[in-house]
Amino acid sequence: VFWALAALTSGLEPLTQWPDMAATPGLALAGRLAIALGINFVEAAAWRKWGLVAMILVRAGFYFVWHVLYVH
Repeated sequence: VFWALAALTSGLEPLTQWPDMAATPGLALAGRLAIALGINFVEAAAWRKWGLVAMILVRAGFYFVWHVLYVH
């Protein structure tokens, strides 16, 4: 049940960004969707194994790489 709900919620988060993602060309769109789904599953795994703080640290680390180092 946990992983089914994790898959559902992991798919919902990229949909909230769809207007921005829809303008992305084919292969780049596939990459962005894969990254979004992947990070959400990593967060779900961290939450299940280590708790809420670990999940937040995973997201903060991802934001640091994506928005600060990569400057996207």
